[in-house]
Amino acid sequence: MKHLVRLTLFSVEPDCNNAVARVCASNEWRLLLDVDHTHPLLWLQRQHLDAVLVDLDYPGALTLFAEVANCTRPIQFIAIARPERFAELHEAIQMGAAGFIAKPIDSEQLETTVSSAMAKIRAEGGASTDQGNRIISIVSLTGGVGKSTISVNLAAALQQQSPGVLLAELHGGPGVLAMMQNMRPHHDLSSLAQQRRTDAEVVNELLHPHSSGVRLLSAPTSLSRLVEFDSMQWRAILLALTETGMRTVVDTAPSADETLSEILNLSSIILVIARPEGPSIQNAVGLIELIRRNDGTTAQPRLILNRAKMPGALSEKLIRDKLGLDIFASIPDDPALASFALNRGVPFVLSHPNAPISERISRLAQSLIPAQANSDSAMSRRRESAEPKMGILQRLNPLTQS
Repeated sequence: MKHLVRLTLFSVEPDCNNAVARVCASNEWRLLLDVDHTHPLLWLQRQHLDAVLVDLDYPGALTLFAEVANCTRPIQFIAIARPERFAELHEAIQMGAAGFIAKPIDSEQLETTVSSAMAKIRAEGGASTDQGNRIISIVSLTGGVGKSTISVNLAAALQQQSPGVLLAELHGGPGVLAMMQNMRPHHDLSSLAQQRRTDAEVVNELLHPHSSGVRLLSAPTSLSRLVEFDSMQWRAILLALTETGMRTVVDTAPSADETLSEILNLSSIILVIARPEGPSIQNAVGLIELIRRNDGTTAQPRLILNRAKMPGALSEKLIRDKLGLDIFASIPDDPALASFALNRGVPFVLSHPNAPISERISRLAQSLIPAQANSDSAMSRRRESAEPKMGILQRLNPLTQS
């Protein structure tokens, strides 16, 4: 899939805005102009951008550069300057500007400078490439479609294929993911409310490891520990997750609120879960259309049909042909195994890896992992196979141990 270049511009000059907009349109780049000028840094941290253009005639331009230079999340900035702004341009470059564009704006220079900034991001493994950190959001506006079951099993399958997976339960309700994995975490989201700051270091201390290697950030499992976060706090939690360096599977609540909006805006993969039933499919269609219309969301939603071919189900052909929906993956119906795994607190991809439902989840996981990560993981497994084997007593590790 071709990468969609996303830019934004900080300028108060119509000529500058129009010139950049023309170049973006001719190159099929997306230009975001709904900038929050009151809180520009917070607005920037919510976006997934390849580069940010800053006109040095913009009020507070150098202050914005300085704030970004001290930001833990790297953002590529390009300065736009008149010849009279040479001193400010030199200062911006000293603070880390990825390049500059002279006024009046030349389209060829703008294209070259943006392309160079993107190449620098790729070389450094930045978040705008497929090799960067990923938030995989599991979403649905309908309860009971198997969203949490898919979250738990997808995280386990991803961990098997490319180690370094975090499973996060990001909503204000009571948590279920710990129970589904027979875990009793010492910390959960309520522990973050007691912290003075929210960053990757703090989040790492609150994660609970599962025997599979997946690390869990659980919602409170007790009603007495439920806490409320405002949109700014949820944003800080999400940004901290992106900075952990782990691929993160996020289980969301079945409600369209500010929390879900923040999650979608920072997601690189969005999986919309639906069952093959009329109301569930209808809600999925509405959610997919809503996500596609949202300029703040870069990822394209992908429909996951859970419990496909369940008794009385709508056929996949009907969903594709009549409703015009592309089904990214379908998960077969196996209520007996799903209940077995739920009641024992073991993801079925671990307890029954050869079952059709487990194999389908594993294939889904593989399709979400960049090719380089798969190659690195395979090389790691080959190195491990060449090392001396442990005795059987050392290798015994019950799946339900946590």
